[in-house]
Amino acid sequence: MSYISDYPVDEARDLVRNLLTKQLVILEATVSAAATQAESLDGNEREMLRVIWVLMRGIATSTRSVLILTAEFSMGIRDCYGIGRSIFESAVNVAYITAAGPEVALKARRHAMQKAYRNLLREDPAGLNLPRRAPPTPAEDIAGMVEALGEFTQKNGSEITDWAGASVHRKLDAIYSGYPGVQLSMSVAVASIYRDASEILHGTFYGVELFWEQSLDENGSPRNFDDSFVYNHLITLFTAIFGSINGMLEVVGQRYATLKTMELVLPLLKEAAGLLSESYSKH
Repeated sequence: MSYISDYPVDEARDLVRNLLTKQLVILEATVSAAATQAESLDGNEREMLRVIWVLMRGIATSTRSVLILTAEFSMGIRDCYGIGRSIFESAVNVAYITAAGPEVALKARRHAMQKAYRNLLREDPAGLNLPRRAPPTPAEDIAGMVEALGEFTQKNGSEITDWAGASVHRKLDAIYSGYPGVQLSMSVAVASIYRDASEILHGTFYGVELFWEQSLDENGSPRNFDDSFVYNHLITLFTAIFGSINGMLEVVGQRYATLKTMELVLPLLKEAAGLLSESYSKH
């Protein structure tokens, strides 16, 4: 068996990207199947699957962005960390909603509805003397809006910005409780990227130094940029993105067996493990 470290660095990059591309094909097929199946369901179950497939569509879009930014050896890979964290958080939300059931999906819808309405109420928050715009339709005239606004408003009148009322780790615990088989891939995903992506998104000095400081290979020798691109950053991104999407697809595939997701996910998981197992131990 050939491992990724057996290939020239440009081929190694393409092998990792090809795995993500194959996963993207499975994800997009699942989105299409879920969108169709949702319309055959009734009531809250239909709304739940609608929320799920819309979120998965966003993940597919972001995965395409990562593939574009990693097509060449460039610092564009730095921006992939923020995108990768967004993919991870979205995958966790999909799996959490799938595990928790329709009420949580409906809560996500109510959060989105009132959030969009609040945006229409914002008037020149930075004091820029912007022209006033026409007020939106009164909340009382929009079905469910008063209740949605109330649900996400604190007693002091400020907005509750967190849609779920649960941290990412609490969401993961809820997912693992119902679907213990995804714990490894999703736990490794959060550990691989979460903290570094936060530093990059918050613009810290560490978040910049992460990409310019000299890194060493398994023999203690300095890596060149292309090696660092693949073995420091691309594999980190792959671990986070592939692991979180795989975990999400397993959860969705188990709840909605008719989507036939599982029969596509498992062979790809074996392929990835075979190619990258030695790389993880070395690098």
